Parts: sequence; structure tokens; C-alpha cells
Amino acid sequence: MTLVEILVSVAVILAGGGALLIGMYYAMDHASYLRETQVALNEVHGELERLLATDFDALLVDDAYTLGIRNGPPEQFVLVDPDDAGPLPPTMGQLAVQISGVGGANPPNLLNLRVAACWTHRGHLVGERNAGACADGADANTWVDSPVAQITRVGREDEAD
Repeated sequence: MTLVEILVSVAVILAGGGALLIGMYYAMDHASYLRETQVALNEVHGELERLLATDFDALLVDDAYTLGIRNGPPEQFVLVDPDDAGPLPPTMGQLAVQISGVGGANPPNLLNLRVAACWTHRGHLVGERNAGACADGADANTWVDSPVAQITRVGREDEAD
């Protein structure tokens, strides 16, 4: 074998090894993102279950939900356990709870309940934030946009029985 053939084969092996390392890094990053997404989904589901257990009339008059978005600091949850993160501080997420009436009745007999999560993954925002909190940003809709969100409807119980 000539020196040129050896140099070319070493270059090919190094390029393949580099590509393999880059692929492994992105696979580990994606696995981390999916783990965080699952934790956020569990938190969103738990908050939605708590809301469903709340009396319908209490949801209507609760000052925390004026204009459909929870006032004050959003609920926070831990995305990555400090024991798993090593020396890094725990990654925190936030929940946005939105309640709106359906139809034109006042007071409404049907409510939309929507819970969304937002957090930062490796310096990138996941979900919609406004002024550092998980809230509706500058887009045209009134919902907090997030890949982790659940929505349901709840109605007033019929008192005819």
C-alpha cells in the first residue's frame, strides 16, 4: 500500500467515526428531550385531573383564572431530578392553566380547560413564554402554544334530577 492509500483510508475512518459520534450526541440529546417531555406531560395531566375534581362553580369564580389565564406565578415542576443531573441545578418547567367559557351563555354551562407546559431544553425554549413566564406570547391566538398541552371540556351538572 502506498502512503496516499493509507492517508485516504485514515481520513475515511476518521470521518466515519466523527459522524458516528455526532449521531450519538444527537440521539442522547433527543432522549433527554423526550424524558423531559414525558415528565411535563405527567404534570399537565395531574393538573388537569385536579381541575376536573374542582367544583364547576368554583372554576367560574376563581380569581386565579381571570381572563382565562392563571394570574400570579405559574405552577412550577421539576423536569430533571437533581440526583440525575449531577452537579447541575434541577431543570424547572412551568404550567399554564387556561379556562374559558363555551357558547354565549352567561354564566357558561360548558368550560374549556387547557393546561400547557413550557420549559427550556439546552437553552432552547419549549412552549410559549411571555415576560419569562409560561403565558400566551405575541401570536394572534389566546392559547399558550406548547407541544405538551391537554384540553378538555367540563359541563355544569344538570340539577333537574
